[in-house]
Amino acid sequence: MEPPPAGALTRDCLIHIFTFLEAAELSRAARVSEAWNDAAESNWLWRKLCLVRWIFCSLSDVEDGINSWKKYYIHRSKIEQHMASGCGGADYTCITFRGHRGRITGLQYWSNPDNPFDTMNGKSVVCTTSTDCTLRAWSIQEVGTGEGTLITLTIPNLNQISRLSLIDVNPVDFLLVSPDHKYAIAGSKSNEVLTKVLRTESLMDGLDDDRLAADSLQINSCFTACWLPKASSRVVTMTKANAAGFQKSIITFELMCQTRKNKIEIQGKQVGNFTYEDAGWNDLLLEGHGINTIIIAHNTEMKLFSIDGVQLASYHEHKNTISGISVDPFRVVTASMDLSLRVYTWKRQPNRRLSLESNYHLLGGSHMRSRGFTNVVFDHGSIVGTVQTHDGKDVLKAYNFNV
Repeated sequence: MEPPPAGALTRDCLIHIFTFLEAAELSRAARVSEAWNDAAESNWLWRKLCLVRWIFCSLSDVEDGINSWKKYYIHRSKIEQHMASGCGGADYTCITFRGHRGRITGLQYWSNPDNPFDTMNGKSVVCTTSTDCTLRAWSIQEVGTGEGTLITLTIPNLNQISRLSLIDVNPVDFLLVSPDHKYAIAGSKSNEVLTKVLRTESLMDGLDDDRLAADSLQINSCFTACWLPKASSRVVTMTKANAAGFQKSIITFELMCQTRKNKIEIQGKQVGNFTYEDAGWNDLLLEGHGINTIIIAHNTEMKLFSIDGVQLASYHEHKNTISGISVDPFRVVTASMDLSLRVYTWKRQPNRRLSLESNYHLLGGSHMRSRGFTNVVFDHGSIVGTVQTHDGKDVLKAYNFNV
């Protein structure tokens, strides 16, 4: 490249000046001259814009053709724009997947939870479990058991590493792994069953039933739980506060490991506690956000709380029971038996309190064939819900957002 004429700014000076520009301004600057275009196309500048806008960014393992930070920024921005708008046809396509011969009992993306955008070469794959005793994987662009047993498998070959009897007689109703993959919490909705927190490392080492009591933290009468994703050792538990069960205790624990007599013990320090009133039966949904925000859904209402019980907001968008919630750092999606999905985005109020802005809803079809949505998950460019049908053969509804 020829040296700049006398009095012209050098490429390094231009790049420094361009660091003060937003993406749209940087694109316009690239059209001024050949020298400005060369500076504005700098991978360093676009990488900086990506890291300012998104916490997790990587050019590895993304779609073919996205080989520069500028392409990455434009690609991801377009998907987010479509997800924020949610206009049928213009912003997304909806596909129905059939195949199970029973109720769908589990739904999860087969992706890296730490880097949801940069996975599967840009393709979303969803795994489902069903009462028809099958596990299926679905490419939407083109685990606990009923016997109280926790089975640890390898990926992708699904070879068994360990088999552990967590709960006698009762099924494992929830099994959640912490964001840093250090702990797992498993429990049942039965009142007489102890919920157990285990180290995932011990599961990989083949923890047997005899060591379970010594190597796990046990919590009384916990029938659901969630992790706080930005504080990966914080687990939120929901237990009955009284015998009638119409009050629930929401307790947040900070987990830690201590070594005593050559044994590693899990200990939990209580860092938050409050009572949730008029909760009814054990049909509440519980999710976490950040380091101290809790989401509780019951019937048609969804509420935000701090871990100390300060109510931050309340939402009544659905006409029937909320049956599923999915949360990430940018948005929340709820599923309902009214056969709709509601999409929200996180907002910070002037008083620094978190709230949600309701953007739009997605419809799941007709009640002539379906009872309603029972669960929902989403990733960087798609939303997938499970639909309970009248004939007992549940289906998936996949909403793929356009690029």
